[in-house]
Amino acid sequence: MKVYELRHRCRSDWPLAVYQELPRPTHESIHRHNCYEIMIAVKSGGVCSVGNSHYAIHAGSIFLCNPNDEHEFTLPMGNSIWNIMFLPEIFNESAQKMLAQIPTGAYLIFQNNNLEQLLSMLTVMERELITQRPGFEALTGALMQYLLTSIFRRNHELPDLTRIEHNDELEKVIFYIQNHYREKITLAKLSKLTGCSTQYIGQLFKKTAWCSFSQYLMRYRVNKAQDLLKNTNLSLTEIAYETGFFDSAHFTKSFSSVVGQTPLAYRRNSPED
Repeated sequence: MKVYELRHRCRSDWPLAVYQELPRPTHESIHRHNCYEIMIAVKSGGVCSVGNSHYAIHAGSIFLCNPNDEHEFTLPMGNSIWNIMFLPEIFNESAQKMLAQIPTGAYLIFQNNNLEQLLSMLTVMERELITQRPGFEALTGALMQYLLTSIFRRNHELPDLTRIEHNDELEKVIFYIQNHYREKITLAKLSKLTGCSTQYIGQLFKKTAWCSFSQYLMRYRVNKAQDLLKNTNLSLTEIAYETGFFDSAHFTKSFSSVVGQTPLAYRRNSPED
């Protein structure tokens, strides 16, 4: 499992990193961080899993992960997320107490004009962390405290309205894919698992992940293959078998369509961790 360290994202000794993922189709497989992380969706579309909970992504969705919480996400073309990685030291004592009281999970907070204000604030923080003008720690710390207080108030005052509702069928399907992606998975099998029609499950993926079920499954498998290409010496045939593809030819064709290069080229060009 990937473990992302804050120090690899920070531009200074100030333990805060703010950056935006590129707006492209993305599947980030299960991973964790050695710090706190807040993820904020720019648009609707995609799926995010935090622990054993799975959520459809909406514009303004905010996901909070504590250190070492396992999570993953899938984004369609055109959507992106802002990532904020930090340590509690950037907050004063009262804010640290608030942070400790906010449970891991998903919160739907900023919408419409409030979302635009939030995105502008994130842009300011990113620029300050890059330029490191005098006082950048104080400014970015104050903006982070504003964000944290907003999350805390929503969770404390309006918990039922704030938390993003689960979809039980989506929960079951995503959990099944995570644990059986090496096997043959069909809509018929998922229909039997959930008790829903194949048409409903297909529409569920279109609505939440903004892609078809087959596209989601292929991207999930390709992401698992990327990990194996970077971190093992397995052959293409072995990786195809480990990630649920029919054979190495099917694997190469699917991988190239998602990543834009062949598996061998990806392995050759991938930097060592």
